[in-house]
Amino acid sequence: MSFVEVLDVVLTAVPIYALMVNFRRARSSLVFMGIFISGLCYLAARLLGLKLLAMLIQGFFAVILFAIIVIFQEELRQMFEGIAVRVLGGRWRRRRGSRAGRPDVEVLVKTATSLAEDRIGALIVLEGASSLSRHLQGGVKLDGELSVPLLESIFDPSSHGHDGAVVIAGGRVTQFSCRLPLSSSTDGVLEERGTRHAAALGLAERSDALCLVVSEEKGTISIARNGRLEPVSDPTSLDTQLDEFLAGADPHAVRTLLSGGRHGATLKAAALALSMAMWFFLIHESAIAYDRFQVSVVTSEAPTGYSLKKLEPLEVSVELSGPRRAFYFVQGSDLRLNVRILDAGPGQQTLPLSASDLDLPEGLKFEKFLPDAIRVTLEPKGSAPAVRDVKE
Repeated sequence: MSFVEVLDVVLTAVPIYALMVNFRRARSSLVFMGIFISGLCYLAARLLGLKLLAMLIQGFFAVILFAIIVIFQEELRQMFEGIAVRVLGGRWRRRRGSRAGRPDVEVLVKTATSLAEDRIGALIVLEGASSLSRHLQGGVKLDGELSVPLLESIFDPSSHGHDGAVVIAGGRVTQFSCRLPLSSSTDGVLEERGTRHAAALGLAERSDALCLVVSEEKGTISIARNGRLEPVSDPTSLDTQLDEFLAGADPHAVRTLLSGGRHGATLKAAALALSMAMWFFLIHESAIAYDRFQVSVVTSEAPTGYSLKKLEPLEVSVELSGPRRAFYFVQGSDLRLNVRILDAGPGQQTLPLSASDLDLPEGLKFEKFLPDAIRVTLEPKGSAPAVRDVKE
């Protein structure tokens, strides 16, 4: 690989890694794994000669790009939003104002702890790098300064907005009484938990926001983030997680494939490996290659009243060209050379070979024969037996 090709693979791994992060957050990895398993099944079907199954899977791959766009439209949208936020970081920051800081963490910890002690339910959303506007329904715009009295008054049971979510962006309360999309998780994480937890997890599956949930039934505090819903053991742990999130929500804190990242090295290695595989199969293996095969000659029946006495040669060399990947499962026995014998009377005749005599697999192109003609000898039926040199 040249330096440019290596750079191409590394740069391609970046959006693949971003997609994998979103797949993990939205728990769509099983769909991605299903596509990978389908690819393995296709290779196995070709190796075992299961042509009908291979054709069926190949038809599936013909629409795989469309399927990926439909299945992963939310993850793709999040990825492109993240790119826009980082490219337009300065403008994004001016529009949103300064980000939340240490005093805001203390306000949130104090509010959540107080509400949990009083068994008052609450749902607080901290916006991350991507916009939440398309995920929010209803709500009342506020643009108020973040404080304990403000949050406690919103979630007071006598308040009309206490059942909705409060949205905090740039250190200010921007909206309250918002409705969030519910999670469709079926792994049991929402068992014995209410609608607030389902809404918090639903938003965490669709965005990079952090959702802080206070249960009014149990007086517990939970955090939904990156598609996961986990309880918070104590105020110190809550303080740590909020501080980490607010520090990471700055769009200028861009993590690259070379950084530590909270998602670990596994996803990064997988993204790089997938990018390398894509380069190999789509670029390297699409290059035009040439190969030769020994193909048996099959002739048509001899004209009426004649029999075939001699055929030479019995095999010819055929040179084919095509993408490297088109040669994966091609063998000489898969090729057929069918030559029609002319009604030219007894004796020897030379029959030139043409590309139309050859049945080619899809994706391959004929180049030349060696030799480019065959010789057949006919004799009238009923003549004296002769030594035959005809391949059965």
